[in-house]
Order: sequence, then C-alpha cells, then structure tokens
Amino acid sequence: MSKKFSNPLLKLRQFCADPPKTVYGVWWFEGLVKAYPFQFLLYAQFANNLGVKRQLAKETIITLFDKKVNQILSNSLSYRDVRRLQEMLDELDKCIGLINKEKLN
Repeated sequence: MSKKFSNPLLKLRQFCADPPKTVYGVWWFEGLVKAYPFQFLLYAQFANNLGVKRQLAKETIITLFDKKVNQILSNSLSYRDVRRLQEMLDELDKCIGLINKEKLN
C-alpha cells in the first residue's frame, strides 16, 4: 500500500469531504464506513450528501452491539457478570447524558 493511503482514517475523512466517483472508490469508502462507523459519523456530520452512508454506519453499529449482546446472553450469567453488565449500561446512560448536555450548550 502506498504511503499516501496508509492511514485509513485519513482516507475516510477525505472521502467524507469529497466522496469518490469510481466504483472502486465507492467500495473502498463503504469498507471504511463499515470498519470505522463511529469515526465516519464524526467526520460526516456536516456533509449533506452522505445520508445513505450515515444509515450504513448506524446499521453497522447496531449490528455490532446486537451481536455482542447476543453473545453475552447466550451464556449463563454470574452475579459478577450481571454487575459488570449493569455498570456498562450505567456508563452508556452517562455517555448519553453527556452527549445530550453538550448538544444543549
């Protein structure tokens, strides 16, 4: 791989600013969106022409979380597991609160 494209997050950011026009470029962009969905949503938040890719990133994140939750719930849980899972949910709630607070400011 050339040095010019050795940083996938840099390339993702460039694609968000100027989406590719070739088939190969579009596939590359979609691969980066799937590999880095959170970063894509950050980089693309001010772009008006990336709605379909935004939806792809959101679906990728939901699928990722869904697989992980199903993996956890497919096993029997101990009290320690339940405590850790509750801590994770509490942390998610804190993150949601912080994000919502930042949006109001």
